Amino acid sequence: MVEPAELLNDISVSFAASCNLRTLAPRLSVGLARQLPLVEVEVVTLDRDGASVRVGAHAPGVTRPWIGRRSARFLRSRWVPRATWCDELEPARVAFAPVAARLAIPAGRHGLLSLAFETDISVSLDRPSITEILVDALSGHCRRLGHLDAAARRCRVAHRNTSELPEQQIEQQIDQITEIPVEVTENPDTEISVNTVEVAMRQCISRALHASSGRIYGDAGAARLLGLKPSTLQSKMRKLGVDRRDFVGA
Repeated sequence: MVEPAELLNDISVSFAASCNLRTLAPRLSVGLARQLPLVEVEVVTLDRDGASVRVGAHAPGVTRPWIGRRSARFLRSRWVPRATWCDELEPARVAFAPVAARLAIPAGRHGLLSLAFETDISVSLDRPSITEILVDALSGHCRRLGHLDAAARRCRVAHRNTSELPEQQIEQQIDQITEIPVEVTENPDTEISVNTVEVAMRQCISRALHASSGRIYGDAGAARLLGLKPSTLQSKMRKLGVDRRDFVGA
């Protein structure tokens, strides 16, 4: 008998400890297998260059995952706009059990989560509503990961664009931005919030540290999330007065 509260807790814990699909897959595989007849969890993520994708499959009880690479067309061919039960059931990559049901869930525009089950869970579960709870919970968490991934990609592009410019040219561009006049609207009570470059950078770094629970290094660290070297991120944190200890356990 599946308990909805325990199922939701296992899903939430798996997502809370992960900042991308790659780190999520093994955790979700273990968490869902405690409640459901899960065969494996497969993730497809678009690389930074946009020309290829990384495919990874994790099965409960299998210590070694399957990792491969495909062209970007692989992701486009499997893409679904929302959580979808797939009609064409492909065999599992690392598990030997047959696949009777497969659920595909998008995580933003650059990632796809696929869950393979040994039986038709809509029939095998004690209550049909649990299937809806499962899909809704996974979809909501995947949307959050998609937003996080999109923000990280924008940060990487912005950092790459500025790092390729001479320092003097960067300062000139910042001066041009700060010298733009702010027009006063007809309503004098209306306040316009204008963030400086430093404030925007501090907010971006703070969000990444919050998502990684204060970690800087590793696949789930803030540096990897922002596309920066750990030493570069730490240097920016010192200049901006951001202390990673404020985000540990957040």
